[in-house]
Amino acid sequence: MVELITSEDKLAEALAHEIGHAVGRQVVNKLLLTFTARALLKPAGENLHKSNRVIDKIILQFGGTVAMLAMLQFSRADEAQADLSGFYEMLRAGWDPHGFLKVFSHLDALEKSSRKAPIPFLSDHPATPERAAAMRRELTLVRVPAEAATGSVRFQILKSAMGLLPEPMKKTEGPEPQQP
Repeated sequence: MVELITSEDKLAEALAHEIGHAVGRQVVNKLLLTFTARALLKPAGENLHKSNRVIDKIILQFGGTVAMLAMLQFSRADEAQADLSGFYEMLRAGWDPHGFLKVFSHLDALEKSSRKAPIPFLSDHPATPERAAAMRRELTLVRVPAEAATGSVRFQILKSAMGLLPEPMKKTEGPEPQQP
């Protein structure tokens, strides 16, 4: 995402969106769901060696579903909530929330140019035009101060410096290294 960001207000938007996930306690909620799934599966797992049809049915019908839900990424509703929270966080922090529209315009162009291959990090987000429409609605409800930040020379220097960094190492084909 950093490579796609061409202005400081776009960076502020991306960070505000991620802060929106934290403000919405979405990570905490996912962790709680994971812990609940584990707690429900533990007694069943302890009884697996007993070849109990009831336990097998619980794992298949309930535990499997709970475990699957716990492993899902954020929902589209979570992503929409993160956009909305991020919009107001940006505004409160003194940034012009029009940065959301700039990012969505950029993402929309990327999506249109790569119709054959969906963009993985957008697969669990609402459609980009919907996200932009939601931000346009919010912009009608607020007054963006004339002095709201959109960028700085420091960001341009940072982007220039990033261009001087060596290319990242290419991922090798083959098995992933084992974690200790």
